[in-house]
Amino acid sequence: MKRDKSIIILAMGVFDGVHQGHRFILKKVCEKAKKYKGKSIVYTFHPHPIRVLAPQACPENYMINTIKQRTQLLKNLGIDKIIVEKFTKNFSKLTPELFIKKIILNKIKPSEIFVGYNFTFGVKRSGTAKDLQKLCKPHHIHVNIVSPFQINKTITSSTKVRQLISQGEMPVAQKFLTRPYFIEGTVVKGKGIGGKVLGIPTANLKSDNEILLPCGVYVTKTQVGSQAYPSVTNVGHNPTFQKPGKEPIVTIETHILKFRQNIVGKKIRLYFSKKLRNEKKFSSPQELIKQIHEDIKQAKKYS
Repeated sequence: MKRDKSIIILAMGVFDGVHQGHRFILKKVCEKAKKYKGKSIVYTFHPHPIRVLAPQACPENYMINTIKQRTQLLKNLGIDKIIVEKFTKNFSKLTPELFIKKIILNKIKPSEIFVGYNFTFGVKRSGTAKDLQKLCKPHHIHVNIVSPFQINKTITSSTKVRQLISQGEMPVAQKFLTRPYFIEGTVVKGKGIGGKVLGIPTANLKSDNEILLPCGVYVTKTQVGSQAYPSVTNVGHNPTFQKPGKEPIVTIETHILKFRQNIVGKKIRLYFSKKLRNEKKFSSPQELIKQIHEDIKQAKKYS
């Protein structure tokens, strides 16, 4: 049977993190599209609606993934096409009825839709998943409302994953995500404290992520090109060398074990495995060096 591109199976949502709850929905979409030889499409938004409508209520360290990472994760699951709607204040003013007309009927024209139980749409989130069902029914578009996906009796949500990452609960976050939490960016030239002062060279990362930063010291893996290396990463304000009166700047510094390449200017990806400790201010560089060697020792055990 030839593929029928007129049959579109659609999933709608933000899908930040593409966690197990999202994957549960997306698997159904891909299976249905395959069954009818149709096309699977994800309709998502960027930036996150909260960033546009209530920036004061939106934490600075907010998104699990960049939009580029999100779209790649969705493609990896077999989704045929991803439509990224630019979320603006004007777009947010669409009533549920206008959203159906402009987006569903005129733009995407799906045969069937899948959404999560808590999906909302339209001005002031006035449209619910049930409303979507009612509005689509006269147009013969079936809407599937997918029940919450639970892990150990906990509902899987992007909010829960962000909370776990912020708290440094990486093994638990990994269960929800089905992969380690990661950030990407470019290695930039630092102040040279790691190599020159401490004798422990570090790669300083300028991250592409928006960024959900888990402060502390972590066992990580650093991907350079196609190769991943065991590493130890410090995310924080570097309090031991913080000058009084200066605004603290969050830095991401990674010591890659048994690695001596110059990677300044290169793109890398950091996978977070386990939190070793909170960041703290040491009384001297010597005390800090001693602790870093202990961190490296612990990281070797974990790796």
